[in-house]
Amino acid sequence: MKRVKLCVLIIFMIISMSIYTLYTLGKRNIELYKYLDQIKQIYLADKNDQRIEPLLAELGGYWRDYYVNISFLIQSSQLGDISDSVARLYPLWQSDCDEFLSEIESIRYQTALLYDNEFPNLHSII
Repeated sequence: MKRVKLCVLIIFMIISMSIYTLYTLGKRNIELYKYLDQIKQIYLADKNDQRIEPLLAELGGYWRDYYVNISFLIQSSQLGDISDSVARLYPLWQSDCDEFLSEIESIRYQTALLYDNEFPNLHSII
């Protein structure tokens, strides 16, 4: 009977951590998407709008916080690719490069993929 209780406790802990991970990722991604959407909206209205510069700095600060809080849940190699993309945004904006918008979409896609990969699937468990 003790083994059954222990097994149930372990399964409960695994399920709890999965729910916490999904909640945290979802919450952080929504906030990240707000930054990305705001930057994209201003950029589409005027590529040289100076409001983009402080938003990119805020995005960089938010990403550092995101990275620290999520790195214990996700493999760091996946987060490293997104960090590279976030770091490229400011130089791309300064050089008026056409890849700026695609880099924003890349960040959005990669973070959505992180969330999707953490979602438990029955075929992954069995």
